[in-house]
Amino acid sequence: MNIKGRKMWIRTVNLAFAAFFAILLAFPKSVGAATAQAVTFCFANIIPALYIYLVFSRRITAITAVTRLCAHPLWGSVFTVALGFLCGCPAGAKNCVFLYESGVISKKRGEYLCCLCSGASIPFILSFAGAYVMGDIKYGIKLLLFLVLSVVFIALLFRPFLLRNEEKPKNTAVNYIRKTDFVASVSESAFLLVSVCGFIICFYVLGVMVSGIFPDG
Repeated sequence: MNIKGRKMWIRTVNLAFAAFFAILLAFPKSVGAATAQAVTFCFANIIPALYIYLVFSRRITAITAVTRLCAHPLWGSVFTVALGFLCGCPAGAKNCVFLYESGVISKKRGEYLCCLCSGASIPFILSFAGAYVMGDIKYGIKLLLFLVLSVVFIALLFRPFLLRNEEKPKNTAVNYIRKTDFVASVSESAFLLVSVCGFIICFYVLGVMVSGIFPDG
């Protein structure tokens, strides 16, 4: 997209936001009701399903032995992807960024691993998607198996392109050992969950308003 096209796109998006803001002002009761429903959903479902797992996943990624495994010259990528499955997004992707910024892996490998570590976590799939949404954990297990197969497929498909002419990492020293205590894990996870709930509330309200504007079907 050229500069002129990008400017036109930005103007169109800004006009769309302004128009939608005017619509929100015209229906304050509907907006308030939708927001209350979204907040209730976050407190009743999202926070119980995610928060404690976020806390422990951030603490797990700070364990020295785990970090060393992710930085292993031969099996580091496998351990990093496995950690991404265990912790989910964004902890898995942030771990890839941390390894790159520490000079343990190259930029290309960091981008490649981010593609494989940005899915939902195992606890989220089993507890929320399986047990809560679908009503039985066995459906969560099936969904997890599908996710594993899709990650394997993506890994094989994009490896020749993303890791072509991969440069060597900056260093392989022990400078990458990260220090994150339990207090930091609790506070950082709380801030992250507030951000997640903020996006959920925003898109929930937008979805409700859009569905109210257009007729059923």
